[in-house]
Amino acid sequence: MLIDALTFTLRKSEALDPVWDALDEGRDATLGVAASARPFLVAARFAARPQPTLVLVAGEEAAATFARNVASYVGDERVLHFPARSDHPFDAKAANPRQAARRMEAAWALQTARPVIVVASATSLLRTLPPAKAQAARPLSFAQGNALDAGDVAGLSSFDDVARALEERGYQNTGELDGHGTFCVRGRARCLVTACGMRTETGRIAALLHAEKPSASPLD
Repeated sequence: MLIDALTFTLRKSEALDPVWDALDEGRDATLGVAASARPFLVAARFAARPQPTLVLVAGEEAAATFARNVASYVGDERVLHFPARSDHPFDAKAANPRQAARRMEAAWALQTARPVIVVASATSLLRTLPPAKAQAARPLSFAQGNALDAGDVAGLSSFDDVARALEERGYQNTGELDGHGTFCVRGRARCLVTACGMRTETGRIAALLHAEKPSASPLD
């Protein structure tokens, strides 16, 4: 990647060695650079030593822009934006499920030491988060063939427990799949069949095998 080549050049110049060494030793370090260069320096540091990284900026718009700029260097999969919530306590307005999901993903990434860059604004950190021991941001993971209580989330022993756990994490039981943050526990589904028989991929392979003529063996 381009960031690897740029990081190599930066390390070779030894201009930032005192700052990098201080961070490696767990000490505070201060570096004054232009605002336009900050995403690159964060990306360069992360490329040199991938580790959980929290970037705090002033405003929400600045956080979104910073996250996009850093992602252009290291990739979207390595950058998470911890957004501010648009709802307020005791407000009749419902919480935005997409915002809640993105906050939970970023919080869980930091809690589990996932090597990603989390960008947050000062506004987004004003809301109190549950204690880390509560593990409220732990995602629900299911695997085919495993029992509900075989996962990492405690208290899941029946299908009703799954619905309760989803609601505790901010999902809404809308009775139908209505975008991000919604779920339903019953309903109807339609299966769209686009091909069958020899028109499927399996049928195409079977036709190729049938058309292949066996070659003569040395004994024939």
